[in-house]
Amino acid sequence: MKYRGINVWVACLCLLLAACDKDENNNSNNFATGIVELPALRNGANDVFVTHYTTFNGQKVTSFSMEYDKSKKHSRWIAFRFDNQTKQQNVSRSDEPFAADPSIPIQYQRTSSDFGNRFGYYRGHICASADRLYSREVNEQTFYYTNMSPQSWNFNGGIWLSLEGKVQSWGRSCTASDTLYVVKGGTIDKEEQIRGYINNDLSKPI
Repeated sequence: MKYRGINVWVACLCLLLAACDKDENNNSNNFATGIVELPALRNGANDVFVTHYTTFNGQKVTSFSMEYDKSKKHSRWIAFRFDNQTKQQNVSRSDEPFAADPSIPIQYQRTSSDFGNRFGYYRGHICASADRLYSREVNEQTFYYTNMSPQSWNFNGGIWLSLEGKVQSWGRSCTASDTLYVVKGGTIDKEEQIRGYINNDLSKPI
């Protein structure tokens, strides 16, 4: 089956505010149980649902969840939340290199050669590094290639950066609500909304 790599995407952002569940024993950090708001899964032949976790202060905490399209080497959406644990800022941005996601076979992921001068697009975080500063481990997970989207420099360092900052300010504010659910994704389903492709040969590593 041929694979198509996305050059440009149209960003969309969906935010859901909800009050924090006060029951500390209800595993409210577990996206996969349906407690956290998620888009409906498409569950196509090439779609994979993944949730990444870390252990923080002795508790299992959800880093982020996603539905990933192997045929396009791009997530359909990535979901995460800011709450009393995940909004903490205990570390700075990781200096670790970008890396393959261990949950997805490497042949279905982007690599460094897909970005930069070769195609003119940069590695745009979907779940931002600054969205996940409560531990070093979770920050490093944001550098998985499954969390990257090809973005022009002006977009990645401009409106997208500004939007990320606004979301982070909402997530770390307790004035309106103490939990913020965030879903981010690119429009990869409709051909007319995809400007171009990086590579068409699934058999060649890029």
